[in-house]
Amino acid sequence: MKEAAAQKSNMDRDQSLSSTFRDWYPSTFEMSQSDSILKDRVRAFWQQNPCGTKFADAPPGSRRFYELVEEHRYKKEWHIPEAAGFAHSKDLNVL
Repeated sequence: MKEAAAQKSNMDRDQSLSSTFRDWYPSTFEMSQSDSILKDRVRAFWQQNPCGTKFADAPPGSRRFYELVEEHRYKKEWHIPEAAGFAHSKDLNVL
C-alpha cells in the first residue's frame, strides 16, 4: 500500500512538473507562429527603413542618394567590405 501511494505521489509530481513546463515554455507551434510574426515585423521595418538611408538627404532612388548612403556606410562601417569578402567576389554573378 505504501508503494502504491509513493507511485501516485511521483505521478502527481511528474504531472505537476509537466504542467509547469508547459505554462512556462510555448509549444513548437506557438514558437513557430511567434517567429513568423516577428520575421514579418522585422521585414516590414527594414522595407520602410532601409539600412543607412536616413543619412542621405538626396531624393530616394537618385544617383546622389545612393552615393551618400554608400559614403556614410563605408566611412562608419569600414569593416563591411573585408567581412563580406567583396574583393574576392569580383566577376562573380551574385545577388
